[in-house]
Amino acid sequence: MGSEIRIDGEHLNQFVQAIWRHAGSAPHEAQLVADHLIQANLAGHDSHGVGMIPSYMASLAQGYLRLNGHARVVRDAGAVLTLDGEGAFG
Repeated sequence: MGSEIRIDGEHLNQFVQAIWRHAGSAPHEAQLVADHLIQANLAGHDSHGVGMIPSYMASLAQGYLRLNGHARVVRDAGAVLTLDGEGAFG
């Protein structure tokens, strides 16, 4: 028997949302982050999925990740925008 563990997607989503709400994310941000992390895994991009949570938590603890932040336009040159992510999820 293999060591594979399967977790129902909805339960995983609720768990990941709870992690981010507990860390300080607003409910909408927690939902968006959970949705995107899980979708990355489901699309086969595990390097950008729920395995990123420990790295994000370390960044939060070190002050590099800012929860509930929003990107802002720094420069609008018509066809090219320069954005500043303000340290928030990207």
